[in-house]
Parts: sequence; C-alpha cells; structure tokens
Amino acid sequence: MQRIFCTLALLSVCFIVGCGDRVVIKGTAEMEDGTPLTKGIITFRNDAGQYQADIKPDGTFSPGKFKDGDGIAPGVYQIGIEVFSGSPPPVVASGSGGSPPPPPSSPIHSKYVQPSTSGLTLDTSKTKTLNLVLDPAE
Repeated sequence: MQRIFCTLALLSVCFIVGCGDRVVIKGTAEMEDGTPLTKGIITFRNDAGQYQADIKPDGTFSPGKFKDGDGIAPGVYQIGIEVFSGSPPPVVASGSGGSPPPPPSSPIHSKYVQPSTSGLTLDTSKTKTLNLVLDPAE
C-alpha cells in the first residue's frame, strides 16, 4: 500500500512539473487615447500552436491553454486581435427580402485582425506583461 502511495505521489509531482512548461502572461489592450478595449479575442500564434485570451470589460487579458490565465508555452508569438464595438447585428430571416446587415465595425485598425499582419509580437523569455496600444480604424 505504501509503495502505491509513493508511486502516485511521484507521478503527481511529475505531472505538476510537466505543467510548469507554461508562462503566465498578463496584459491590457487599449486605444492610443487610453480607452480600454472592453470585449474581444486576442490570438497568440507560432509554429507550435495557438492560444487565445478573452478581453475583459476592464481591458485586461491573460491567455491560456485550457482557460484564460493558465499560461502558454514559452516562445515567440505573433498576435492578432478581433474587437467589435456595439452589439452583433440582428439576424435577417432568409426570404424576408431584406439584405443582410453589415458586420459590426471594429474600433481598431484592420491590420490587427491577422497575427501575420498586425506587427504585434510576444517573446515570453523577455516579457510577462503585455500592454497593447492600438491604432484606431481607418
């Protein structure tokens, strides 16, 4: 019985150590005038994978593997951001004769949507706090 307990304890330690391969990143997202973004999704992408973080109403975010804030693998990431102002547009029933409404507008520049065009990066070996200041939409 003691041998089983010791084996389980050792496996638990190995599992916990294995989970330590993630870096906790905390950040804020705001417009260049200091107004925080209040909702949206931030994507962190590199060759090994992708993580996301929800932007909270106060403009803060913390990406994770399984849930916000539980950390991401060490590495260098390109960052993409999707933010929409206002409510989603109403759904138009098919055959109603109306044209679909335009998508909600984003307050940030369109370059930020794709990680490959945003110009935003994160190197987890250098930064644990990420403060994103974003240009307004054109």
